[in-house]
Amino acid sequence: MASAERRLLALWWPTALGASMLVLEIPIVYAAAARSTGGPQVLAAMGICVAILVVVNSPGLAITPLAVTAHGRHSWQRLRRQALLTGLAAALVLVALATLPPLVALVRLAFDPDAVLLGHIRAGLLGLAPNALGVALRRYMHGRLIVNVRTRPIASATALRILGTLALAWAGTALWPQHGALVAGLALSAGAFTEAACLAMIARALPREPPPGPSPYIELIRRHADVSAARLLVMAPMLVTTIAVAHSAHSAASLVVWPALYELAMLFASPTSDWESVAAGALRKQPRGSAPRRVTVRLAAAFTCVLVLVLATGPAHVYLRGLLAVPAELASFALTWSWLLVPVPALWLVRGYLRGAVMAAVATGWLTAASLAHGVALLACATALAATTLPGLAVAGAAVVAGLSIDVAMTGYGAFRSSTPGPAVLALRRRA
Repeated sequence: MASAERRLLALWWPTALGASMLVLEIPIVYAAAARSTGGPQVLAAMGICVAILVVVNSPGLAITPLAVTAHGRHSWQRLRRQALLTGLAAALVLVALATLPPLVALVRLAFDPDAVLLGHIRAGLLGLAPNALGVALRRYMHGRLIVNVRTRPIASATALRILGTLALAWAGTALWPQHGALVAGLALSAGAFTEAACLAMIARALPREPPPGPSPYIELIRRHADVSAARLLVMAPMLVTTIAVAHSAHSAASLVVWPALYELAMLFASPTSDWESVAAGALRKQPRGSAPRRVTVRLAAAFTCVLVLVLATGPAHVYLRGLLAVPAELASFALTWSWLLVPVPALWLVRGYLRGAVMAAVATGWLTAASLAHGVALLACATALAATTLPGLAVAGAAVVAGLSIDVAMTGYGAFRSSTPGPAVLALRRRA
């Protein structure tokens, strides 16, 4: 393996480990929630809450690529303020969804829950509200560490986060089993703040940079809007598919196991989330460099092979039955349709590389276009299949792959078009 590829992997793997542990955190919390008084209904409620959370948190998740690409024109103080305001706004949205009658009615319309399930959903959303602020600050710190080539502390900070979340979720469920959803949400929120605090202490030792030249705040907002719109539509599949599952055949069974199955796929896909930021940084320095492309191909093949082994040799069954306490018949039902999600990790990796190429070319408008195409394809496929007799799991799995495929195609087209920029884009790239 060439030295350029090894450098990219060394920069990426701590963020990948952090993302892997973050995805592992959710099933651990699901497992605690499934053993509360509500059992499967609390598990279904947390799946719905997390589906809402990842969409509401999309602008906060976009802080990392924003920091990587905008730090030369905007101060870290300004970027931190942007992260803080973004997290507070998302937290207010979650509180509003849980408490304001018109928005509670919207949640009821979207997911068609009975009164008990709706109560668990509202409690889970309240518990998750602080998580939005913690995630925005954590993602800001990730961006600073990536820019300063100091990503190794992310892994240890995330490990501490996982331990804290695990302890709070399981201890809280044991003490207040009737409040499983609220406890699970609060545990995830506390974990996000734990990691953000750890990384903030590490960042105090980073070298001070000279202040950038004056740049209008509106330019930062525009960049954030472009990346956030793309991230929002990237995160939308879980919400859209959960809604589709709720209105498909076998909806009750599918709502219980779809969150677990989706998180299993995300355990292999989410580690690639920051590959776009790493690829963008490398391609900004060497626009014609081939190392990011070669690493992408190798990682895509490796992640796909491991997922196939997990599904084929038994670990997936242990995950569903042993960890999440899913009833045997529901676990078999889930594994029957799990193979639809095998292409997901490779598609995420390829899309990450292509998004990095677009970001390096300062053509972030293509991200919005590709994500809109993703959303349209996902929604169209989910709507069409939900009207058939296919179970909700099949509807959701097929829709996820269809949306990702369209996204990759559109982002690839944008990367190809932006690889030969005109004079205006070259000037903007030099200023960036």
